Amino acid sequence: MKKMTYVLVRYSLLVENSKGWQIADEDLQTYRDKLFDVKRLKQRLELFEKITLPSLISQTKSPSTDWLEVVIITSQDLPSWNKEELEKIVAKYDWISIDYLPSKKSDTYRFLWKNLDSSQEDVLFSTVRLDDDDALANDFFEKMDPYFKEDNVGFGLSFGNGYAGFYDFESGCYEKVVDYYSPKVAIGLSHFNIYRSSSKSFVSEKIKTIYHARKHVTVDLYIPIILDSRELMFIRTMHNNSDSSNNKAREAKLRKQPATDTKILYDKFPFCKNLYQNNEKNPI
Repeated sequence: MKKMTYVLVRYSLLVENSKGWQIADEDLQTYRDKLFDVKRLKQRLELFEKITLPSLISQTKSPSTDWLEVVIITSQDLPSWNKEELEKIVAKYDWISIDYLPSKKSDTYRFLWKNLDSSQEDVLFSTVRLDDDDALANDFFEKMDPYFKEDNVGFGLSFGNGYAGFYDFESGCYEKVVDYYSPKVAIGLSHFNIYRSSSKSFVSEKIKTIYHARKHVTVDLYIPIILDSRELMFIRTMHNNSDSSNNKAREAKLRKQPATDTKILYDKFPFCKNLYQNNEKNPI
């Protein structure tokens, strides 16, 4: 049976009646204006290019269309300059695709359905959540492999331990990185399923992808979760342009923590060697 991993990255996605992000809790025009604000879009592009993309490129399991598809799901209405920049950044990676969706009646996962439908054999597949400003450890997919089997179809997988990185747009670096234990965190949260090519059906029919299991904080109400927090497997990027709901108390508490050991950080996230202001204070 063929095995595929689909990393689904939502990037400045305009969807009518969306309630998933704080930025969307307004009328559509206000939502659109804030979402496509030039300063915001430039900052999001910066974070994707300097953090999210390098974390995918540097995987110990070499990215290939044989097993991986990273789908950037974004808006058809994204300004043309942003489309051009985004396309230029990912152009040389054939395992990355961009799907531009209309704001009305959008099937967010149409790329996935089309890809699976083209298969001539059954597909054991995982879907992985990843925001456009966060990072996966360079051995993320290698560490996922032991769980990626038929016995776990219908299950979710959470690597619950990682880092929180406070990003400063003026310096273009993380100003501080701290340990961050967060079971069921959205970053890298995954789900296993099988697509039957002959019947064009799914073994896990109700919850087809990780996003069908709704909010990450309550995901275990809808699917059983495998939780493995033994290693540091993600960076959650904290910044003033985050789409997720703000929790000032949590952020203040995290900021008080001591900076993490950079040896482990750089081993897992090599791109941080040139992206961390405190690298001289915390030498390898």
